[in-house]
Amino acid sequence: MHRFMRSVSLWTLALVALGSIHQANSTHSANNITYFTPERRHAVYVTEDAAGQLPLLPPEQDPIIRARNLAQVLYGLDDQDMVVKSNYTSVDTGITHVYLRQRWDDYEIINADMNINLDPQGLIVSYGSSFVPKQVDQPVAKDATLDQNPVRAVHAVVEALGYNSVSPTTMATEAQGDKTYYVTNVPGSVESATPVRKVYLINEESQLVPVWQVTLRTKDNWVVGHAVRQSASAAESASNDPKEQATLVSLISWRSDAVYNVYGLGEFDPLVGRRRFYKDPANQRSSPLGWHNNHRDQPFTTTQGNNVIAQQASTGEDWRFKERPNGGRDLVFNFPLNLSLEPRAYTDAAVVNTFYWVNILHDIFYLYGFDEKAGNFQQNNLHRGGLDNDPVIAYVQDHSE
Repeated sequence: MHRFMRSVSLWTLALVALGSIHQANSTHSANNITYFTPERRHAVYVTEDAAGQLPLLPPEQDPIIRARNLAQVLYGLDDQDMVVKSNYTSVDTGITHVYLRQRWDDYEIINADMNINLDPQGLIVSYGSSFVPKQVDQPVAKDATLDQNPVRAVHAVVEALGYNSVSPTTMATEAQGDKTYYVTNVPGSVESATPVRKVYLINEESQLVPVWQVTLRTKDNWVVGHAVRQSASAAESASNDPKEQATLVSLISWRSDAVYNVYGLGEFDPLVGRRRFYKDPANQRSSPLGWHNNHRDQPFTTTQGNNVIAQQASTGEDWRFKERPNGGRDLVFNFPLNLSLEPRAYTDAAVVNTFYWVNILHDIFYLYGFDEKAGNFQQNNLHRGGLDNDPVIAYVQDHSE
């Protein structure tokens, strides 16, 4: 872990390689597979500068209720129109982070998320949202219906990933109570059963599309695909062939698709620089699993991954249980920052910035030869030589005396 800063010349190489890491859009390719998802043009990120202009909310001390109130006021939602996916309060800053998912017709809208950051007094300091306003008749795509056979959706995903077609032994069983099917004998899967469930997806025309969500873990990836039946004929609808009808409308790799609000490459002083949103900055060659997956555990939604574990330096805990900022399922790491306050007030933003920079340095140094065989820092070397189990453990803002 201590070997990665061997000389100042490595920092010079990092500056030379500024062009090696870039922002990605909603479509990208890796290993000859194209990943894509509908672009959300109405997604917003509201920082502390604009949060003070939010509509007046009812007085409420509970941060979760207050976060739900914000969604209700901004988008005209009721309680049943959203679900709390996760929440936590930073011990160091007192800021509570609440993650909501919008719902329609009792199902989640998989790309409608909202994260709200509240200070200890319950005031909203920032939020990010891809929610859509509620309408009496929510626009649903007319040419898309949900096939009754989830195996067809699985076939669409495995075919896109280049695996063999599903066989007659590929079967779906519905779990009791949770509206999820589990499909067995899935080509390419390293798990005994692949979960498939009904959700909604908002397309680029802001219409709701009912889709099957397929979560597939392979030997080198973790993929989420969404499939739908596009205007099938009566004959096709009656067919029992699992290879017919399903069309992919989204394919996401957990190796990427993360967003970080940080002082990134090219910014050298936070007092004069500017924070920006960087999407999918991981280099595919240096970090083929992305920054939040070590292929030993389930992909992380916090500032933990294969190269670095970044966390606040609170006392009295084993490093494995330290508090880390959580980007939620969509890996959106957007936390409030006000440099006029004490550093404790923006620990989460500082941890995310550290996580970004250590990963950036890992990826750039890798391109110049500091790889697994050269002794770089990775939890899992992915069978590419060298000794593993040595990620960087980065402590941020040690306030101990």
